[in-house]
Order: sequence, then C-alpha cells, then structure tokens
Amino acid sequence: MALRFSEQLKLSRSSDWQRAHETHPFLTAMGDGSLSLERFSYFTRQDCLFLIDYCRVVSLACAKSPMQFHFRVEGLVQQLCPPSHRVEVGAFCADFGVPIDDPESTDPAPATSAYTSHLLRLAYEETIGVISAALLPCQWGYDEVGQMLGASMTAPADSFHARMDRRIQRSGISRTHRIAAPIRR
Repeated sequence: MALRFSEQLKLSRSSDWQRAHETHPFLTAMGDGSLSLERFSYFTRQDCLFLIDYCRVVSLACAKSPMQFHFRVEGLVQQLCPPSHRVEVGAFCADFGVPIDDPESTDPAPATSAYTSHLLRLAYEETIGVISAALLPCQWGYDEVGQMLGASMTAPADSFHARMDRRIQRSGISRTHRIAAPIRR
C-alpha cells in the first residue's frame, strides 16, 4: 500500500522528526526524571497558552468543516477543550507548586506566539484541509512523545515526570492525530 502524503513528508524529514520527538534534551530529561521543576513549570505555562489558542483553531476548523467531518472535529474540541481541563491542569500543577492560576498573565515565548499565530491565521484564512494539515504534526508529535515516554520512562512513578506522562496517555491527545491523518495529496 502506498504511503499517505503526510507519511511521505514525515519520512523525508525523519532525522529532524527524531531530534524533535525522541532525542530532544527536554524529553530525555522528562523520561529519566532529571528535568527540573523550573523548566517543567515554564513548559506548563507555555502549554496552557498554547492550548487556549489551539482550542480556538480546532473550533474554527469545526465551523468550516462539512457535516460528515464536523462531528469528528466537534468531538475533538470536546475532548481537548472541556471546561474541566483548566481545573484539572491547575490541580495537577498545584501538586508540584507550578503557579498557573492565570495563564493569560504569562508572556508567551516567541516560539509559542509564532506557532499559535500561524495556526490562528490559517484557521481564519484557509480551508479545513489546510487547517488539518497544519494541526497534524502537533497531534502526531504528542502521540509519538506519549508512546516514547510511556515505553522508556525511568523516572519514579510518583514524580511529576511520570504523572505528566500518564496524564498525556489518559487525555486522548495521543489519539487525536487519527482525525487529520487520512489527508492525501
């Protein structure tokens, strides 16, 4: 069977993909338990800012999608952006002293701002196919990071490292790439 276009693209950049999703120092430190709480806190605050805009992008995709696709995208919005998510993330972070009471008071890092601005611009200006293609690497990446951490986690089970990995596994984020994956050239 021929590879999907998305799989061809990923394969053509496999060394970059591996560096970003398997051997990145942040992920290595997360897996072995050596990531500092300070670095984790910074990541978590940036991730909260990202998720706010990510939910906007997915909602816009839902509004633009044809009816047969609409319900799949709407399910994704409900899965990733429920009102309880912020409470759950807040409680998780409070357990480790990570202050995220008001994510909007956190200044977005240049990378966070550039990525979310790019996704939002596409969500407003482009078609559902382009939006899906733009979201796929993030969703696919979360899937692979979750699988990799789950298979190689050596951090203590009660550490924030292992608890974050379990949270990713339970959240369903690792399964969301299947909505956009069928895109073909």
